[in-house]
Parts: sequence; structure tokens; C-alpha cells
Amino acid sequence: MGITEEDSSLDMSLTLETAEFYQLSLREAKEIVDSTKSIVAENWRKLAARYGISRIAVERMSSVFAEK
Repeated sequence: MGITEEDSSLDMSLTLETAEFYQLSLREAKEIVDSTKSIVAENWRKLAARYGISRIAVERMSSVFAEK
């Protein structure tokens, strides 16, 4: 995730704040973030099943990976 000198929390908004560092426009960064979030939301349950993560653990993590 994007990390600034002042903040190292895992937050998508920090990714956008650091876009210029990666030579991305804000629009490009937003597109990448949106695409990544969508791909993760569509596929994380399948990957969890493939790697044998328990149903209980999947349900516990579901709010983290749900597309927002």
C-alpha cells in the first residue's frame, strides 16, 4: 500500500496520496485502485478455498475483502 513518511497504516487513500511518487496521475492511481479492489473482491474466496482456508476464517475475513 502507499506509505507516507508520516503514516504507514494500510489505507487505500494513502495509495492515492503517494501516486505522484510512482509517476502516476491521480486518475491513473484511482483506476489501478478500483481495478485491484474489483479483482480481489471477485477472486479472494476462490483462492481461499484453493489454499484450504477454513470456512470460519473466510467468513471472518469477508468484510475486509468485500468490494467497497
